[in-house]
Amino acid sequence: MRIVIFDDEPCIGLQLKKLLEESGNDMTVEYFQEWHTLQFYFSQHAHVDAVFMDICFQGSTQNGIDYAEKLAKSNSQTKFIYVTGHPEDYLQQIFLSSHVKPYGYLPKPFQKDDVLNYVRKLQADTSDSSEVFAFKPVGGQAVYLSLPDVLYFSSDRRYVTAHTARGDYTGYYRLSDLVKQLPHYFYQCYKSYLINLNHVQCIENKSVTIYGESIPISAFGHRSVADNRHELIRRKSELHG
Repeated sequence: MRIVIFDDEPCIGLQLKKLLEESGNDMTVEYFQEWHTLQFYFSQHAHVDAVFMDICFQGSTQNGIDYAEKLAKSNSQTKFIYVTGHPEDYLQQIFLSSHVKPYGYLPKPFQKDDVLNYVRKLQADTSDSSEVFAFKPVGGQAVYLSLPDVLYFSSDRRYVTAHTARGDYTGYYRLSDLVKQLPHYFYQCYKSYLINLNHVQCIENKSVTIYGESIPISAFGHRSVADNRHELIRRKSELHG
C-alpha cells in the first residue's frame, strides 16, 4: 500500500508515520507539510491508497477538506481519513463534500490501536488488485495505475499510452493483450483505442467524447461501425444500470 500523511504539525505527522511504519505491513508511508510538495507527489504517482489528512492548517484559508476535494477530482480511488481533534466542527462540511466520501477520521491525540485498525481496514479494502494495474513506461519504473482513473488507452505501433487526468504513460504493450487484463468497463471502440466507459461523456454516430476529446468508433472485428456503436451503448447502459 502507498499511504500519505498531510499535516502541518511535524510532531503529529512524524508520530503517525512512525506508528504506520511499525505496523509491520508492506507499505510505503510519506509525510508532507506543504501543499505544493503533496501535489507534486501525486503528479508523480499514479496510485495512492490513502491519505491521513489534517483538517486545520494554521495560516491557510483552506482546510483539509478543501485539499482532499482537489486531490479526489483526479484520484477517485484514494481514501481520505481525516485527522482532527475537533471533528464536530467540520462534520457537516465533511459529509457535504461533492467529491470526497470520507473513509473515516482519526481523533487527536490518537492511539496506536486506532491507527492499526485503519491499517487492517485499508488492507481488507485494497486486497482486490483488479482495480490497480502495474504499467511499465518506456525507460522507467512501473507505475501503479488506478484503473477507474484511466480515461483511455491508445496504441501506436509497438507502444501503448495510458491517458489519465494527471498525465500520460507510454510503454511497450499490445492493446489486444492489454484488453484481456482489464475490468469490464474498458471497451475497444477502435483498433487503436481502448476506452473507459465510465468517462464517456457523449456518444455520436462515429465517435465518443472523453474529457472533451473526440475518439473515433470504427468497424472492428466482425462488427460494423453501427454495430460497434450499439454494443458500446449497451455496455455503458448495463454498467450504469
